[in-house]
Amino acid sequence: MPYEQGRAQYEMGRYSPAGAPTRRTYLLQAYEIFDRLGAIDDRDRAQAALEAL
Repeated sequence: MPYEQGRAQYEMGRYSPAGAPTRRTYLLQAYEIFDRLGAIDDRDRAQAALEAL
């Protein structure tokens, strides 16, 4: 279930209001989960979302 947890964190980060402090936290957690799992495409999406903040 770790992958699903990463997806949930990513989606919560994506849909958090702009400027919300939790947005970065969710996306960073998603990035770390995807990186640990070797889910490179998902990790890169989370990284792009982080860079767009």
